[in-house]
Amino acid sequence: MNSACKKIKKAQFQKVSANTVKHLQSIATVFIQLQEARHRADYDNAKKWTRTEVLTLIESARSAFDSWEIICREPCADDFLLQLLIHRE
Repeated sequence: MNSACKKIKKAQFQKVSANTVKHLQSIATVFIQLQEARHRADYDNAKKWTRTEVLTLIESARSAFDSWEIICREPCADDFLLQLLIHRE
């Protein structure tokens, strides 16, 4: 899923509005950031999370869900979900 999101961030879209692309790439970026934070939380016992850091990550997740709500009926949203499931490096 991480590599599919990285690919989405760099992709050039045709026949997709700039606003939709912005939201889709934002979702991909947040996914990558949250996965990295989760890995750090799971494996870096030296990391002490501050309340502000955690609240910022939660707000990022909320923002991604808001973006998804905006684009979820677009054909590229279906393509994105499919890429998350089948993408191979």
